[in-house]
Order: sequence, then C-alpha cells, then structure tokens
Amino acid sequence: MRIRAFFRSSLLVSFSCALLVAVAFVAPAAAAPHTLDFDNDPAAATITPGFKSYSSGSTTVTDRIFRDGLGREVAFSGWNVSGEVKHVESGFKPFHSLAHADEAFDTMGEQAGSNIVRFTLAWEGVNPSPGVIDYAYLDAISAQIKSAIRNRMYVLVDYHQDNYSRYMFRPDSWYTGAANDFWHNRKINGKYVQTEFLWQLEVALKHIKSKLSAAEWSYVVGVDPWNEPFDGGFDLFQSAAQWERTYLWPFHKRVRARADAAGWNTKPVFAELLVFWNSLLGTIAPATGGFNINETPGQRYVFNSHLYDQARMGISSTPINNGTYFGNVDQVRDVSRRWQSPPFISEFGAPLGGSGAKDEERSRNAVHQAMEIGDRMHAKDRYADAYTPLVSGTEWHWDYYWNRHHEYFNFGTNLLSAGDAWNGENFSAIGYEPAFKFNLDSRNVQRIYPRRTQGDVMSFHYANRATDNAGQAMNWSVLRPRGAGTEYMRGNEFALHVWRGRAGDAPTELFVPNAYVPGDLAVITEKQTLGATAITASPSGAANEVMLTRDLGRRSPAAAGNRLLVWDDADAGESATTWHYALVFKKNGSTWTPAQLATLQSQLNDTIQTRMQSPIYLTGAMTASGYPGESAP
Repeated sequence: MRIRAFFRSSLLVSFSCALLVAVAFVAPAAAAPHTLDFDNDPAAATITPGFKSYSSGSTTVTDRIFRDGLGREVAFSGWNVSGEVKHVESGFKPFHSLAHADEAFDTMGEQAGSNIVRFTLAWEGVNPSPGVIDYAYLDAISAQIKSAIRNRMYVLVDYHQDNYSRYMFRPDSWYTGAANDFWHNRKINGKYVQTEFLWQLEVALKHIKSKLSAAEWSYVVGVDPWNEPFDGGFDLFQSAAQWERTYLWPFHKRVRARADAAGWNTKPVFAELLVFWNSLLGTIAPATGGFNINETPGQRYVFNSHLYDQARMGISSTPINNGTYFGNVDQVRDVSRRWQSPPFISEFGAPLGGSGAKDEERSRNAVHQAMEIGDRMHAKDRYADAYTPLVSGTEWHWDYYWNRHHEYFNFGTNLLSAGDAWNGENFSAIGYEPAFKFNLDSRNVQRIYPRRTQGDVMSFHYANRATDNAGQAMNWSVLRPRGAGTEYMRGNEFALHVWRGRAGDAPTELFVPNAYVPGDLAVITEKQTLGATAITASPSGAANEVMLTRDLGRRSPAAAGNRLLVWDDADAGESATTWHYALVFKKNGSTWTPAQLATLQSQLNDTIQTRMQSPIYLTGAMTASGYPGESAP
C-alpha cells in the first residue's frame, strides 16, 4: 500500500484535550507564523465530538458538531461506495479488486475532492454461514479501506445488507419475514439471529482495526450498523414509536457495547431510525416522527438519516424549486438537537434520467442547498438565515461498475448489467465507459465545501449554477448586502462561508474543485481582497492571509482541486463572538478592480460583521408559500 508521509506519526489527542481546544478562544496576540505544518500534525486528523451555541433574540440553540484535534469545526462531503456490495460478482465487496478501489478513490479524490466515504460491506460477506467468519473477506475490505485513507478520506464503515438473505424478491425464499425475525432475535439455522449479527460485528470491527496503523485509524469516523432499519411488521397494537423504543434503540445500544469491546470506544455509532421516520410518501408510507426515543443518545452516537424524495420518485408532479428541502433537512437538525448528537445524512440522491419533478439535477442540488442554508429563523423575506448548522453527508452513490455489471439475478439466468444492476436502480453520479465520465452536470459533483473552519460555522452556501435536464441554470441565489442597494453574483458561481471566533492557529480550509482556474478566482474576506492580482500559492507571512494550494494526498496533484486556506489571526479588538467570512467566486473573465473588490468587501463587512445577517438572497420560484415576489435590488 502507498501510505504517504503524513501517516508516519501516530500520536492521538485525547477527547478531553480536544474539547478544551474546541471551545477555547485565543486572546489577541501577535500573529503566529503561517506554515503548512498543521497538515502533518496527527491532531489534525483526529475527529472528536464538540458543540456550539447560537442565540437570536430569546431563542438559543445548541448544536453538536465534529471538531479536529486543532479545534476546527469539521464538515464532511463525500459518497457511498457502493451498491456493488450487494452483488455476488464482487464477493460482496465495493470493488472486485484493490486495483479497482485504488482507481475509484484516486479519481474521486481528484474530481470531487471528497473527504469521506461511506464504505459498504455485507453481513453475508463477513459471516457466510452460522458461526463462520471469512477473514479473507475482512482482509480485502481492510485493504480497500486503506485505499480510501491513502487519499485522506475518512471512512464510515457501513453494514449495508438489505437483510440477511440474497433472495430479496422471491416469495418462496427465506427472506420472507426475515426483518421481523431479526428484531425478535428468533432462532434461525441453530443461531439466534440478532445475537449472531452482534457477534460477527464485534469480530469484524476488531479485525479491521487490527489491520490499520494508528494514523490510519484516525481516519475511521465510526460504524453504521444497520442500513435503513425496517420493522418487518409491528407487533399487535404496536406503534412505530413503541417499535423504536422496544427493538431499534436497544439494538443500537447493544451495537455500542460491542463496538466498545472491539476497541471502537472512541468512534461514534451512526444510528439510523425506522426507515420511514421522515417519509415523503404521505398516507402511503406516513412519516413516523423521529422523537420516539425516551433517552438522550448523546455524542457517542451520530444521528444518521437518509433523505430521498419518494413522492417525486413516485407519482408526485410538484416541481423542485428553490428551498424545496429546507423543512426536510431542518427535521434532521431538530432530531439531532433532541439526541444531543451531531447530524449526518448518509444517503441522498435521485435516479438518473428524470424530467420535471423527477429531475435528478434539481433534486440533488436542492438537497445540498438545504444541508447548507435555511430560512426558518426569521421572516420569509427571501434572505437566508444568518445561522444554519451545516449538515455533513454522503451521496448515493459512486459506482465504479455503473452500466457494466455482470450480476445474475438471485443466482438465476437473468444477467443484469445496466445502471446499478440492483432492483432496477440507476443512481451513480459517475461511470467508466471505458473512461471516467460524469452522469450528472459536473458542477453538481465538483462542489466547493468547507472542510475545516477555524471557529464555529455560522453558515455556508455554494451557488454552483448547474443546469437541470431541461437546460435551465439553477440560479437560486445572489448576494444582496443589506442596506447597500446593490446586487452581486447573478450568474456567477460563488461560495460564501461565514464563521464566528477562532479556536486555534490552524486556518480555515475550503475545497475548490479542479474546474476552477486559479487565475479566474477572486476571494474576499473581511480583511483581504484578492483577485485583481494572483492569489499566493505558499504562506507569505502576511497577517490574515489567504492562499490557494493543491489538494493533498491525490494521485496526480496537477489533476486535483485546490485548497483555499484562510488564516484569521488573533487581532486586537476581536473576541469569541467576532464574525468572519470568505467569499470565493468566479470572475467569468471580468476584470475586478481593487476599488470594486473593496466596495463589495465594505458592504459584506457591514452585513455580516456589524449586522450579523446573511447577504444570501433567494431568487426565482420558491417552493414554500409566504414569500414575496422577487424585488429589484
């Protein structure tokens, strides 16, 4: 395996120390020298739970988040790899071979800049028959996990059985009733089935950890023990809430105990609720809530949700417009606050080739939008909220074998090769036919996002201007600084990142895809304006500097994206409540003079730092009622 130099040190930072760093504020002092030494600091790779609070008027909310060992808030953006694990052709692995895994992760790193993968494995692969563990399977899985880590991608280990039988669709198979048997821990083939699952889970987690170095182990974020829990039929007179309290939550606690026994005690359990908890199918499959657990899970768990628009994937013809999924992602935030656990959306996406209400470009972009910004903390005036917790997630999915599978349906004679070759699904954002290609507008895959933030994230928004399947650009936002009477960025791709305070000297880091030509970029912070001249590619020693450098850990640095690093130095007059921002935008060949950049900076400083409001103005058709018509700037 090709393990890069940054894994040479294995020092880990303790949970308690990380939390102290996370909440501390560095008093004003002389600026620390700006170096890239933090990149190889083992503490930077260590992820621990943290929290932040925000007050608006009489309302205060506390949100659980991820932090690194340097105190920075961490956001994750990545993909599931992949539905291939459901196939016999791969031996229930995401990839047939390590060479395929290397190619897939190298390409994902270069093209999407992902910093996390939800790495699927199968119970059937680990535990092919009662009482038997396939250690060769676990060795192959561990090697493929290392391939992701080599690209500096964090790994969420995900048990992705859709139950414990290959025969998903045959009415005469032993699949019938399997879910109900599992939750009731019935005896199957001489074994109590849930007990058997928990036994093999502990063995598998222990074995995977044993195959990783201490530095690699830092890049494992946790375990997702059961994909999309389904009850298999409630008991007589039982409700969804009772089922979750009686069967699902005790299962997650048993998983927590087994993970602890396997040495995963510092890694959260990414716990999912009943699959229909946030269903969009109405009376066909009504939502079951999300507030059914009587206990408070806390930060040894992550609230792990999926978000699919089943209604539009079915018969609904309601258009997907600006703000369509604001309410749905706010539900995820609300449950995570109730749990006192960080939120994570481990699956979202839409089938390829749709139109109208089924347009996958609009659906995916709208979910990303809602994971970033919201509109519920003030009147619907078309401005985004000043504060919206950024929700991390992994999209479904990155299928290296898309449209070239070789899977026989239920071990029969019907050969499946098209799309995902599973249940008629066709979700993969990419394919190789034979060369790499995007199945979506590349701007919906190659997204700017903040990986690390020097303080607490207040909001982030990326306007990518991707087009839908009808050829329309999704121009859903512009910049309208308050009180300025001026509009900016209509038609320009831009990202605005806003944070509060600082937790240390390591900089804020935004990933900028390789589609962005450095010479066509402009950056404005509250202290810097860059774009009339080139952005430096190495630390210069200037106060509060901004630099643009190639992404780390990639196969071909020349093909990779860039990292925008923004240092906020501990300047006099600043405190833990001082707001900071970085605006990144494409100039689209236009010439921005220093005076124009300074004018925009002044207006943003007034809106963001003085007023503590958002300059993001939502344009075009809005999904929810109550919005006024779009006004002139």
